[in-house]
Amino acid sequence: MKIFVLLAIAAVAVMVVYMLSDKPESEISVDGVGTFKRHTFENSNETLYYTLCGNFKGKPVDYNIYPKEDGSHYNAQDKARIRARHSAFSSQWDSAIRHVPAKARSLCENYSIKTDHLSDNDICESIVVNLVKLDPNGGYELYCTPGKLDDNFDLVIQLDESLAVTDVHFDG
Repeated sequence: MKIFVLLAIAAVAVMVVYMLSDKPESEISVDGVGTFKRHTFENSNETLYYTLCGNFKGKPVDYNIYPKEDGSHYNAQDKARIRARHSAFSSQWDSAIRHVPAKARSLCENYSIKTDHLSDNDICESIVVNLVKLDPNGGYELYCTPGKLDDNFDLVIQLDESLAVTDVHFDG
């Protein structure tokens, strides 16, 4: 009888551990970066993304990361990669943005937006990053206020893992 009770307790313990490990993380804390809070669909428990509300260049910015494709929790190695990518973005942004004006001018021509009066520095200095999406495959997608370029659209800047500009387009 004692063996049966012990087996039953062990089975319940295994089920509890399994059920808890299957639940999505409500937040992901990354040392040196901050805590990313979980966001779900309104009427579902499905995780869309995790957001960290932070600052960048003295302005508020949201950083988004996404659930792992296999549904597993973020481990120490995953968190170290997030920390490294956050650090790389913060330290290399000034260099990366220098490649945006040429692509932005070409984009503005398609929308008949005049940019002749703006220097490359004017364009770079007026762009405000509002959202940084850390793509699971290594790239970055930035949603920005385009500053002196236009008042009607958000500017989307896509960067690869090395922070080279791969695309610039308007959203909205």
